[in-house]
Amino acid sequence: MGNMKVDHDLQLEKMKKEIDYDGSSHLAEVEKKDASINKLNEENDKLKVELEMIKDELSAKTEEVEELQTDLEVKEAGFNNRYICQLYKNYIEGTLHLCWFLAVGSLTHELRRKKVLLQDEEMHKMTTTISLKIVEVVILSDFFFVILSVAQLVSLR
Repeated sequence: MGNMKVDHDLQLEKMKKEIDYDGSSHLAEVEKKDASINKLNEENDKLKVELEMIKDELSAKTEEVEELQTDLEVKEAGFNNRYICQLYKNYIEGTLHLCWFLAVGSLTHELRRKKVLLQDEEMHKMTTTISLKIVEVVILSDFFFVILSVAQLVSLR
């Protein structure tokens, strides 16, 4: 029985040491994680301050843009209708000129295309006519040589 008590005490002591070791390693991990959390909290605070500064800058820029927009609206409202009508008239005239130039360009292109087609057609007709004339000349020259040969034969008899 004394032996069991000693074994039991040894087991108890061993378990206490294991718990102390596990606790100290867990404590080290907790301290590391706590330090990491503190560091992240500090970064978060810095980012919050930076975000507030950016929000302030944004609101200042927004106010500036709104002021500029108001000035622009006032200036636009101050334009004279006659000036706007003149701009519109100039725009319409420019559009009409553009349409006229496009129409003239298209018509010119079409006329040039037809001219080329007619020239090609005329060239084909002329080539055909010349070819026919050449054939006629060849036939006539052959005929002439035949007549000349027959005349020579007749004169020889």
